[in-house]
Amino acid sequence: MIKNALLFLFAAAATAQPVPAGGLGPHCIMSGRGGVLSGIRIEFAAYAIPGGKWDAAYAGGGISAGGDTIHRSVVEAGGGAHFGYDLAFTGDAASGYQAVFRPLSAVDGVLLAAPPRFPPPQPVRDGDTIALDLMVSPDGTRRIVDYIRVSLHPLEPPAATTTAEPRDFTVDDGAVTYDASATSVWIDGKKQTGILGFTGKPGSTFWIAFPGHGRYILSLIPHEGLVKSGVVCDNVLFFQDGGDQYEVRFMSSVAGRGKAWNLYVIRDGGYETLTSDAVSAGIDRLENLLPGQ
Repeated sequence: MIKNALLFLFAAAATAQPVPAGGLGPHCIMSGRGGVLSGIRIEFAAYAIPGGKWDAAYAGGGISAGGDTIHRSVVEAGGGAHFGYDLAFTGDAASGYQAVFRPLSAVDGVLLAAPPRFPPPQPVRDGDTIALDLMVSPDGTRRIVDYIRVSLHPLEPPAATTTAEPRDFTVDDGAVTYDASATSVWIDGKKQTGILGFTGKPGSTFWIAFPGHGRYILSLIPHEGLVKSGVVCDNVLFFQDGGDQYEVRFMSSVAGRGKAWNLYVIRDGGYETLTSDAVSAGIDRLENLLPGQ
């Protein structure tokens, strides 16, 4: 674990461009965000250093949160073992906070590999970044590193303001982005006060899962099996299901400020969240998310 000159390390990793498999430079293989009830949030970016055969060695995982603990997992390709860590924060704003790393919590029916080596609890300040080695090759030449940036001050995403008429989105309408540096979820006009974990992978399809209610897959592009059941306005996704109205707010516009788009939805009722007290969300390719794929 590296704490000295951490801001430099994070900046270097965050600005590195993805490298094709077999390339020599660092390659970002996964990123995500999450928070705990105290309002502390983290952003992580996992890098294969250098890029190469390890880029495709891990098929999934991500981040989830519950209560005062963030759960960070990685899954080996081919249905292999999970490994990772739990991260909790102790202390308070007056006396200062400490980051505490622990072994990844067990998940029913999931094989857990040996955890990485954890450092002792250490003090953190707003904006600090921690570098944690998840995997190191026997000869020390290859690593998978999580760069973990800590934010002690919660942000509040704004409400949508556009009154534009929604229409179907096309590839010519620009990029789709989900700025989840802060995200809030509203159900039937009430802001949810629980925890949200966010995992970003290559793709532009958003999903969100509620404990005991499965997962909603949301696409701006029509697709067989998805029903037009919502809109995207500015930085907000609106959709409905079973008489409930859902709203997901991001920090910046999803597909253009002042624009509105139709939103296509499918519910995967068989999906189960890793924790029973937290909402999970993320982005991925649509074909990776559809039930039965």
